[in-house]
Amino acid sequence: MQKLQTEDLIDFYLPRDRKILPLNKIKEALVISTDNDYHLVKDSFRGVGSVDTIPLLTPNDFEKLAQCYLVWYNNNDRGYNVDGSVNFRLSEYIQSFQNKEERAKLPYNDKVCEIIGNLKNGWNYTIEIIVAYDTSINVGLILESVSHALALCYLRLDQPELLQELLKINSDVKLCHMNSNQCRDIFSYDFTKIASPSSTPS
Repeated sequence: MQKLQTEDLIDFYLPRDRKILPLNKIKEALVISTDNDYHLVKDSFRGVGSVDTIPLLTPNDFEKLAQCYLVWYNNNDRGYNVDGSVNFRLSEYIQSFQNKEERAKLPYNDKVCEIIGNLKNGWNYTIEIIVAYDTSINVGLILESVSHALALCYLRLDQPELLQELLKINSDVKLCHMNSNQCRDIFSYDFTKIASPSSTPS
């Protein structure tokens, strides 16, 4: 994989602050800023991390996503605050998705199926998969374009030749890798069930 560009995390984040959900520490700081004055927020978070934007050009380029976690939860469909819920790892979701009986029990399985079908017909928009990677615990979590990441990784396993052709002839697919030793603090809601490597499912 080749890097496309590297920038400060806050410079990357601010233009997308309405896209990355749910609320997190940067969003909370923006909410209390007045007159859309981002200077205080920029100063507070400048240097907290960096973002590598990397083009995904071949099926093998998606291998990096396999160990990332999703913002979707296993064992329930009601979120992180239910006892026993844990974040899916992308590879775990795909493994269950390949089994039609297990697929029916997965959250948002209909949406993933729909996007797989759509992508097979091509796409004319840039797909940006945004990952928050906490360097202190070496854990990555997909914050944005979860369904597209799953659909593309499914095609990588199910129809790699088709995916290779689609990547050649359609709009760009980019991995935006946000790297910081404070990601689990900034995105605390998303990382709630991923406190440390020892507490994450294998």
